[in-house]
Amino acid sequence: MRLPPFTGGVSPMQKFLRTGLIIASLAIIAFAAAVYVKTGQATAEGELVGFVDSEEIMAGYAPARRAQEAWQLFEAQHQKQLEDTIFKKYNTMDLNTLNEAQQAEVRKMFDQADQELKDQFEKIRVQEWEPARNKIQSAIDAVAKEKGVRVVLEKKAVLSGGVDMTADVVAKLK
Repeated sequence: MRLPPFTGGVSPMQKFLRTGLIIASLAIIAFAAAVYVKTGQATAEGELVGFVDSEEIMAGYAPARRAQEAWQLFEAQHQKQLEDTIFKKYNTMDLNTLNEAQQAEVRKMFDQADQELKDQFEKIRVQEWEPARNKIQSAIDAVAKEKGVRVVLEKKAVLSGGVDMTADVVAKLK
């Protein structure tokens, strides 16, 4: 049996980004619902609803790509280092051949590695992802203002209609 990846094949950065997109989408939907309740109608005459494709924006924005690449590189290097350490110590990558004490030690190594990954992820999030996310949000706000859009949703939350602002946001970020 080979060592499993730390997170079941989905990196913590990918989980964070997906979770962030879901939370942002829900927040935007909640905001739209609040506007609906406050005004008594979904949108007033002439009021526009816009949407953006966050994945496309992140793919088109170099700092967001760099943050994701930095995380993926660190995670791959960390996984390799852990595998090398275990192989050096036990001369095998098959965990089933280890006795219970050795398996417990390997689990402890995984737990420690997982904590190191979480710590590094937090550093990357603060140093690289947060500034990128803030600039993306500023660009979305600016494009929405230029187009007279009062409500912006994630593309996945829109069934029909609305103004696609994605290309304009990507252009503003360049």
